[in-house]
Amino acid sequence: MKRLVALSLLIVVSGWDRGGWQAAAAPTEFNGHRRPFTIVEPVRVAPITPMHTPSHGVTNLTRYRGRVVLLNLWATWCAPCRAELPHLDQLQRNLGTDGLTVLTVATDDAPSNALVSFFRHLGIRSLNPLSDPAGHAAGAFGAYDGLPWSFIIDRQGNLRGYIAGAADWTGKQAHDMLKYYLAQP
Repeated sequence: MKRLVALSLLIVVSGWDRGGWQAAAAPTEFNGHRRPFTIVEPVRVAPITPMHTPSHGVTNLTRYRGRVVLLNLWATWCAPCRAELPHLDQLQRNLGTDGLTVLTVATDDAPSNALVSFFRHLGIRSLNPLSDPAGHAAGAFGAYDGLPWSFIIDRQGNLRGYIAGAADWTGKQAHDMLKYYLAQP
């Protein structure tokens, strides 16, 4: 009888029902090094701004519809940004096959070849350095008070939340929060 009660309690707490695992009603709390993740309410469409690719092409967020995007704005001169990049690289390796795309967008005016070398020097292998030297993305997303900034964009292209400042994207808190968005249709 004790085992049955314990199993029933586990099922209720974990969210399992006869149809399978159920998505949580809200994302779990996630705190960066200085600030918490902020949920955007009401949900709104994420700004579509051009981002330059390492091969001198241009892309934007519409290319990633159907995937959850973590858009990270950073700069080569930013020490917290440099410390965060390896975490983002590992996050892409860990959750990229689950439908997550990590986009790192340099906001300074470093040329594309310098960004590629910069990533190589840091050992970043799973991310491509995008750039926005004109600062359109930072302006459109309202990222004005320092770097880095990270934004979560859902599969439909809606801005769901953000965190200002560096964060440990390899920890359980981050993964649980992102898995909430990955579980959404």
